[in-house]
Parts: sequence; structure tokens; C-alpha cells
Amino acid sequence: MCSSLLVKGTVDVLDARRRAFIWTGEQSCNGAQCKAAWEIVCWDKQHGGLGVKNLLLQNYGLLCKFWNKLLQPPTTSWQRWFHRTYGQPTGRDLGDTHHLDTPTWQMLVKMLSHFRASTWVHLGNGAYTSLWFNHWIGPLPLSEMFPALLSFCRRPNATVYDFKIGNSWNLHLDDHLSSAATTERDLVLLALQPIVL
Repeated sequence: MCSSLLVKGTVDVLDARRRAFIWTGEQSCNGAQCKAAWEIVCWDKQHGGLGVKNLLLQNYGLLCKFWNKLLQPPTTSWQRWFHRTYGQPTGRDLGDTHHLDTPTWQMLVKMLSHFRASTWVHLGNGAYTSLWFNHWIGPLPLSEMFPALLSFCRRPNATVYDFKIGNSWNLHLDDHLSSAATTERDLVLLALQPIVL
């Protein structure tokens, strides 16, 4: 659960066993034997439940913790391995997809958007902050505020550090922008001007 997303069928089987254990002490139970809805059983004791862990929420929380560790400067061998295998040394940005990615990594990349939507990032040197998808500047991620411009970006998963060139910003945009994208580009550059890494 710390590194893989449990499929709903697996959670359903585990919950069926947990329900049976709680209500009958047997291998299985039917609906008539259950004294309360499973959702109520998973509530905290303070709220009238039994405090049984909701496996989907626990799995999601553990995967968010995994992403939190992965999106920090690598200090452990497994963090360095992930960055070497799925990041800059391979010529792609963390979060880019590739046809040779393992199913586990594909699942983790899908979770990345959920993690980014529920977190706010301290910029630091910008090496582990997505310019477009992390919540680090303004009320929303730049991808939500400037979708037209994002559609012209050649490196949407690049970090803030990758876009900063000396005292200026290179947004890695296509040569021909729409009028909406041009307007958004000017607004983004204005917002980025005071940023110091």
C-alpha cells in the first residue's frame, strides 16, 4: 500500500473478510449479519464508528507520503534510483510517460496529479517543483490559470529550475502561439519576474 495503488476488487475482498471477522468471526457473512454499514464502521470512534481503517483512504495517504519523499532532494538510494530511472538523466522530466514504463510507475504517475492538487509547495531552488502543476504561485497551479499557454509548452512536466535561465525565463514554448496563449504568456512572465530561486 506504500508503493502500489490497490485495485477496487482487492479492497472489496479485503473488506469482505474484515466485515466477516468483525460481525461473525467466520470466513464470510451476509448483509443481515452486519450490525452497521461499513462506512460507519470505518468512522473514528469519536464520531460513533469502530475506528477500522478505510483501506482506500489509507492507500491514498501512503502513496501521497511516497510522492512527498520522492519530490524532495534525494538522500536515499531508492530516491536516487527513481530520479535516475524516471527523471532528467533519461532525457525526460519526472511525470513524463514512456512506453517502457512499468505498470507500477504508470499508476504512480496517475497519482501524482492527485498529490499535487492537495499540496502546496515551498519553492526553494525549484529543482523539485513543477512549474505548471504544483501549487506554488498564485491561487491555483499555473496549468489551471493558463491552459491555453500550457497547450503550447514542449516540456509541461519540467521543474521551475528548468525554466529559469539566468535572470530570464524560457517557457519551452512552440514557435507559433495563438492570441490567447500570447496573452497568457505575457501574464505568466509578469508573474514569474520577481521569483528568485
